[in-house]
Amino acid sequence: MLTVPRFFPGPEFLTKYLDNLRLREGNIFFASSDWAVGWRSFIDGAIEEGTRAALAVKRDLQRLPKQL
Repeated sequence: MLTVPRFFPGPEFLTKYLDNLRLREGNIFFASSDWAVGWRSFIDGAIEEGTRAALAVKRDLQRLPKQL
């Protein structure tokens, strides 16, 4: 099966809005292969973005006080 990228933003779109697309909203962290820096819209991009979001969640959880 051939995978074809589907996200084709206009010129300068990601340069201008990438940080905003990645911002968390409350307890929701966003990730999308369409916003990957490397292999955009492919599984490699999904792994890249998922890893980035997971690390952000981990950092957020590490700031919480330790509970027994």
